[in-house]
Amino acid sequence: MKAQLKAARRCGVPLVAVTSYDQQASVATIVATINSKSPIITYDCVTGMQAANEEGGPVLATVMGDTDPSLFTDPITCLQAICANAPEKTVVVLIGADRYLSDVRCQQAVINCRDPFKATQRMVILLSSQKLTLPADLQNDTFCIDDEVPEAEARGAIVTQLYKDADIKETPNTEVLQTAIAATRGLSSYSTEQSVALSMTKEGVNTEDLWKRWRQAINSTPGLTVDTSGSTLDDIGGLDNFKTFSRKIMAGRNAPSAIVRVEEIEKAFAGSGYGNGGLGDSSGTSQGIMQYLLTWMQEQNATGLIALGPAGSGKSLSSVAMGSAGKVPTITLDLGAIKGSLVGESEKNCRRALDTIKALAGTRTFWIGTCNSLGALPPELRRRFQYGIWFFDLPDSKERDAIWKLWLSRFPEVKDVRPEDDGWTGAEIRTAVQTAYDLNCTPKEAAQWIVPVCRMASEVIDQLRKNASNRYLSANKPGTYQYAPVINSPAPTGRKMNLN
Repeated sequence: MKAQLKAARRCGVPLVAVTSYDQQASVATIVATINSKSPIITYDCVTGMQAANEEGGPVLATVMGDTDPSLFTDPITCLQAICANAPEKTVVVLIGADRYLSDVRCQQAVINCRDPFKATQRMVILLSSQKLTLPADLQNDTFCIDDEVPEAEARGAIVTQLYKDADIKETPNTEVLQTAIAATRGLSSYSTEQSVALSMTKEGVNTEDLWKRWRQAINSTPGLTVDTSGSTLDDIGGLDNFKTFSRKIMAGRNAPSAIVRVEEIEKAFAGSGYGNGGLGDSSGTSQGIMQYLLTWMQEQNATGLIALGPAGSGKSLSSVAMGSAGKVPTITLDLGAIKGSLVGESEKNCRRALDTIKALAGTRTFWIGTCNSLGALPPELRRRFQYGIWFFDLPDSKERDAIWKLWLSRFPEVKDVRPEDDGWTGAEIRTAVQTAYDLNCTPKEAAQWIVPVCRMASEVIDQLRKNASNRYLSANKPGTYQYAPVINSPAPTGRKMNLN
């Protein structure tokens, strides 16, 4: 931020917007960066106007004059007074500007400062904890700066210094230091220091506690959750092609720093104007979210894949397992949860969620959109998932056998007495074993309380398979998926099933 702020000051830019996750630290940076001869005044909605440096004191007295300080309780009055009475080179910092600019009067107050401030080398700094949505009148006249969070080296220095401050004799080893750096990604210097300090023990930093605090930071954002199941690729029976791909990409030259999963992505954009005869969401919410997501993914060069298949075929489990293969978190983005009832609220929540992903997970995110149908997905969105569409079919007999062995090994008390399982999903096999354990019976007996998806949606599954044949990658076997219907099958599902 320092270099950009100096450049803006040197060029006489009157309006500057600064995005910072640690606004207090940014105020200190602003004061230290701007020439000491420039009076600096800050404003926030609680303390009102304050002098931020020695030169700001006399100017503040001049600006306020004999006026009752209680009258300076809003940013509009503050800007009007400074515009009318502050000398040249004065800088005013509006802390929490995102809270004020929703008021059209405040927008106008900022606009009114542009020309007089430019003529006198004064500056308004709009300081916000999230990227500002500037009105049209301000977009072309405001210089935007992102006060980026500290890099890995700086966070590592903070961890090492805290070890010294705690009088811990041994400095953190390479593994602990790298883990601490990863578990503070996206945090400001102050937040990094606090998180590490609260996770310190007599022996050093507790990395598990540090990761817990990192997950809490993500979970506190509407629409975001971090998966904590710990599922690995070894927990998946079948899906060999996808597992091979996962291991390769997580060990590749540009390994992702996080997996971002969007569940049932087709439903999230069902009202964006695609599918259903082209009838869109009349409120514009789905269209706005989709446009912002497309723009964000393009700017961040984000990529990923679309996982298509019947419910229970392992799409969600695979996303978590991919993250585990690279020892990186899997973050779920629930687009339905970020939709708000107020105009503009959904887009704001979407921006916050994506900004949080960028800050806390880095720019090397790999996206997986799971879906049961592609009909509502716009082509622009499909193109963002450059690793293509993968079809997750129901497991064949060999894969089902592997899944049975996997889950029976976790419940050794359950006898290996299986039901007829043609067409069963991995999720249904897991349910059968868990039910058998809970009810103290065999999986074959537990099957009477399970209705496989192949019975409920055999026609839908068959149509999915036909559409996927020779068009989409197979998650089960190398190459593209190949549809192979069974002659005289009791259900048109592409595999023989016992539906009795």
